[in-house]
Amino acid sequence: MAEKAGKNEKYIVFKRADWDQMMVRITQLCPGGIAPAALGPLMALEANGSEVEDAVVIRRQDVFSPGMLAAYAHSIQIALKVASLHEFGELNEVGRRLSAIADYFHEQSELAYAESYKIPD
Repeated sequence: MAEKAGKNEKYIVFKRADWDQMMVRITQLCPGGIAPAALGPLMALEANGSEVEDAVVIRRQDVFSPGMLAAYAHSIQIALKVASLHEFGELNEVGRRLSAIADYFHEQSELAYAESYKIPD
């Protein structure tokens, strides 16, 4: 069994709605603007508990990302074929959502093939 990894010190991931709300709160707290030096500590206070703890960041520039992203997209496509997510020959709602996710990661894989150049750090 894998040990739980420590807190990621390089990236912090937020849901977009949580990020937007945090930016609104910061703007309300500092209506006249905020000095760049104060932004980090203020964001740390506002972000407390909002981070998505189970997210992993894979950058397209990573030389290993094209294959990983493609494999993820293909695994979803295989699940669509194996699972009974069809109604009257068409994908049901869950199938359409999964298909859209597979399309997204396939597109990211294609972009990564064009952009990947760096060993991950």
